[in-house]
Amino acid sequence: MAKIHGNDPTGYSYSAADTLKSASTALASSIGGQSGSRSSSVTTASAEFRGYFSEVFADNADIGARSATKLVESLQSLSGFVQELRDAAKDEDDRRKQAKAWDARRREREENLLVAAGHEVLTWFGGGDDPKPPAPGRSRTRKPGCGVQI
Repeated sequence: MAKIHGNDPTGYSYSAADTLKSASTALASSIGGQSGSRSSSVTTASAEFRGYFSEVFADNADIGARSATKLVESLQSLSGFVQELRDAAKDEDDRRKQAKAWDARRREREENLLVAAGHEVLTWFGGGDDPKPPAPGRSRTRKPGCGVQI
């Protein structure tokens, strides 16, 4: 029989994913936490500045605030994508582990006539371990609010 490929673990680095998620979440929190003090500093400085410099300063402060908001949203989005990829890798590793175990049982049936006969009897009565098709309703489409299709 042909060898079933893809039964080895994916090699996904769960620790690297956890580190990236933790770093992006912490950075988003840090940047988001600075918005209040920055806003207060801008208000204080705006009262002191006059003329063209005050206009440039106000424009730059506005751009900085909007950019910080976008950066925080992007970092939070990154954290969510990393978690989705981690979950998908875990699901795939679980499927591969199950496929490897099933392949080992199939090989045992091929090598041992008594085990093969027992499997045939179980299959006749509705038992056995042959893979079943996936349950309907579980679609692999993107999650709401997620920009990545899986």
